[in-house]
Parts: sequence; C-alpha cells; structure tokens
Amino acid sequence: MELTALMQTPALRIATPPLDPICAIDFVLAQHSGTLWSILWSNVDYAGAVRRAQERLWEPWFAALNDRQHRRHLMPFYGAHPGRNS
Repeated sequence: MELTALMQTPALRIATPPLDPICAIDFVLAQHSGTLWSILWSNVDYAGAVRRAQERLWEPWFAALNDRQHRRHLMPFYGAHPGRNS
C-alpha cells in the first residue's frame, strides 16, 4: 500500500487561529466529547476562561488578518497573483 503524499494537496493551506492550552482542550472536548463539553460550557467559570483565552489570542490574530500590511506577511501567496490588490 502506497501512502506517500496522502495528505498533500496542491491548494493553499488555510491559516488557522492559534490555540493555547485552554483553547486546545476546549477544541478537543468539543470534537470528541460533546456531552462533557456542553456540561462544561454551562459552568460560568469554564465558559469565561475559554472566552478570555479566545479574546486574548484571536482578537489580535484576526485584526492582523484584516490589516493589509500584516496579511502580506501572514499569507504571502494570496497577494502573489497578477491583478490582485490584497
């Protein structure tokens, strides 16, 4: 069985938001233990901790994506096509 290049695609990779330990644990629980994740999200302390982690990491990250200068450095291939202004 030949498995080389199995996960390689010619398409550009989509930039994903960063994860700290809190966001990573929340992501794994959401994907693999929906019942436990729902119970945890009903806890005000857990929900607040996850929201603060998301705000701390994601607000600056998405702001950088929205800024043309930063976007050129984060995703240089998107501006490399003729006729594109981003």
